Amino acid sequence: MAKKPTTAVTVLDGPTEQDLALTQAAGQAIRSFMAGVVAFFTEARRLEEGALATLDAAKALTFPASPERDAELQTFIKDANVARKEIEGHWAITSTVHGLHKRLVARRARGVDALEQAASLANTLHNRFVAAERQRVAEEQDRLRREAEARAAAERQLELQRMEEAALAAEATSDELSPRNGSFLASYLRFGDAQRAAAAAGYKDPFRQGARLLTVAKIIKAIEGQRRATSLREQAAATREAPVEVEVEQVKPNLIRAAGAVERTTWGADVLDADALVAAVISGKHGIPHDVLMPNPVKVNEYGRSLHEQIDRWPGVRHRKTTKVV
Repeated sequence: MAKKPTTAVTVLDGPTEQDLALTQAAGQAIRSFMAGVVAFFTEARRLEEGALATLDAAKALTFPASPERDAELQTFIKDANVARKEIEGHWAITSTVHGLHKRLVARRARGVDALEQAASLANTLHNRFVAAERQRVAEEQDRLRREAEARAAAERQLELQRMEEAALAAEATSDELSPRNGSFLASYLRFGDAQRAAAAAGYKDPFRQGARLLTVAKIIKAIEGQRRATSLREQAAATREAPVEVEVEQVKPNLIRAAGAVERTTWGADVLDADALVAAVISGKHGIPHDVLMPNPVKVNEYGRSLHEQIDRWPGVRHRKTTKVV
């Protein structure tokens, strides 16, 4: 007896003690914050007003005229840093809220990511089916086209054969002529001049005999037959050279759109070989826009920390040096 295929089941782990403890602690801190929110913002406003007053005072500072004045600037800087740390400490609740938000988002992502992966797996199978169906349609369409072209080619061959048989039958009308009449016929068909044809055939009075021969019934019939044969062969040549055109029934893919399902196609690109792309952009041979090569400010800054002023040798880059009292 065949066994039914089994499906692996993912066992979910419950929240860890650390997760619970951190979340409960954050919740307690937020509840405490909300309980004293009026006093919190009152103090926050006082600190903010002091910070703005300090900023106004800094805007009024001038270049120090003496070492003592410069020492006062350093003291001003230290006091501003102390006040900044006081504001940061007052707003410590933001770190708690941010940490809780990160943990909640991470937990939410477990379900969301699982469903995105599930949809992606199913979508891959759907795309494979659509691609296979389109391939089947293309192959079926090609088969029908080739069969239609083969039938058309066979019909054309029969038509050419009928034309050739008709041309031979038309040419046979000249078999009843004498050799001299046949020579006259050949020359007349070539040059279209009865007198010249009669002379070529050996008649003693070409002018009179040429006109007479064009009234002879069997010669008239032979001329018409030869002209018809020529026309049939010209038609056959044109038919042989003309492309084979066929009408083929359009094959439709066997696809069903599920109720409520909407397909959205997006396009993008991935860099498979960064070095090859960079070389292609630099060469300018492929017309690739330069904006695909975005500078990496983080790496440039890292090199700046180690190279100092020497990084100024790099085109388009200048060092940045900042000194401050802490």
